[in-house]
Amino acid sequence: MPSNHNDVMLLEELRSLETELHTIETRRNTHRLETLLHPDFVEFGRSGERYTRAEILNEFGPTSVLPSVRSGILI
Repeated sequence: MPSNHNDVMLLEELRSLETELHTIETRRNTHRLETLLHPDFVEFGRSGERYTRAEILNEFGPTSVLPSVRSGILI
């Protein structure tokens, strides 16, 4: 659990950015994804498959048909 105001603010910012990645608007906005995803970004899907930033950027985009994301963030 965060112990001070700065920790709480950082946690809220990180939560907001992570949640933004789940929106269809962000997932279809290549420029925003490039901004949010670090060049060394790696994602592991539920299946255990590994996805790089380049693969995500290639898969997502303005015309992509993407499933909705449902997540829970625990503190």
